[in-house]
Amino acid sequence: MDNQSLPVNSAVISEVGSLESLIGHVRVGKVVGTHGNDGRVRVAPETDHPERFSAGSTLVIDGALYSVEYATHAAGGDVLIVDFRGLKNREQAHALIDQVILGAIEDVPPLSDDVYYHYQLIDMTVVDLTGTILGKLTEVMSTGANDVYVVTADGSELLIPALADVIIEVDVANARMAVNVPEGIEPRSTIPKLKKRPVRRRSTQPKHPRSSAAATPEAKPAG
Repeated sequence: MDNQSLPVNSAVISEVGSLESLIGHVRVGKVVGTHGNDGRVRVAPETDHPERFSAGSTLVIDGALYSVEYATHAAGGDVLIVDFRGLKNREQAHALIDQVILGAIEDVPPLSDDVYYHYQLIDMTVVDLTGTILGKLTEVMSTGANDVYVVTADGSELLIPALADVIIEVDVANARMAVNVPEGIEPRSTIPKLKKRPVRRRSTQPKHPRSSAAATPEAKPAG
């Protein structure tokens, strides 16, 4: 998800995804369920900064502002149990299931040099060492060992590992990334292949006309 992953020229990526439709906000979690009957919700956090859900924090869910009363970890996992001011019953909480939770970008903690948030990388123009444009960075995939950047062009995509010797330069101000594409990594087509219809073969055997009694003249008796 958004755990700090591998260095990009001694950089790490720390908070999730892309900017959402609400300008000035970034995704920090998702409502995944309800807890009890008093309006509390279960939240899957997508941030390395737990203070996002500290008491008094203001977050956006489904276009509305919600203030956190308190949050605590659910037993046996990373899910949070969050009490938002204004949610009074299970029905109100249930209506928010699967909704993305947004936090203000201005509340994003500053990072050290060469450290980037995912939302800063999304939509960057990616070029190779010759300056050739490879496409746009459209997704950051977490694989466990290291992140993988999905670079999309017309009809194809390229999967770039986020390794220090691969990511050569990240220019946030100009939304541009230079990469050294490892040998063996090639673009793959994203255009669905058309299914071929089976060819019906015609028989090469000659067809014999059917005999018909009505079409055969009767033999006349001799004499």
